[in-house]
Amino acid sequence: MKKITRKEFLSMAVMGTGVCLSPKIIFAEELVSDYPTQEATGDHTTDPITLASMKAQQYFVGEYNCAQAVLLAVNEANGKTCDCCPQIAAGFGGGLKMGEVCGALSGAILAAGVQYADDEDGSQRVHEKTQRITRTFRDAYGGVRCEEIRIDKTICGEYVKTAVRAALST
Repeated sequence: MKKITRKEFLSMAVMGTGVCLSPKIIFAEELVSDYPTQEATGDHTTDPITLASMKAQQYFVGEYNCAQAVLLAVNEANGKTCDCCPQIAAGFGGGLKMGEVCGALSGAILAAGVQYADDEDGSQRVHEKTQRITRTFRDAYGGVRCEEIRIDKTICGEYVKTAVRAALST
């Protein structure tokens, strides 16, 4: 089986070419099938959490890992951008590259630090937000470690969406 990069995958998906990631063929539409689109709904979605989730999904199927995708999308939604975010989150993807704490969850927690660390009571706010995000994620999937929750890599996009939603709504 030929391995392809995320950029190649996205290019193939955008062109409608099937990409075999598992025994079934996955098309770009399937990766983001639960997102409302202009074609599906007749209008543009304006919900900021949905838009951020869609952006994270685009980052994830593009050139970024799960942690980078979540951190970038949440920071953008919060108006906190930094050119160094992809580099900071690079080692967190794939559960620290070892199946440990989910990279999407780590990206959401990193974003909480960016959002609140400079506040007067920032340390406490980051602590509380981290607990809420982690609880939301654990409740949704029964764990927080890739080794515990990941059936196969094709489900990681779902974790990215959940982490963004948890970061922006809790």
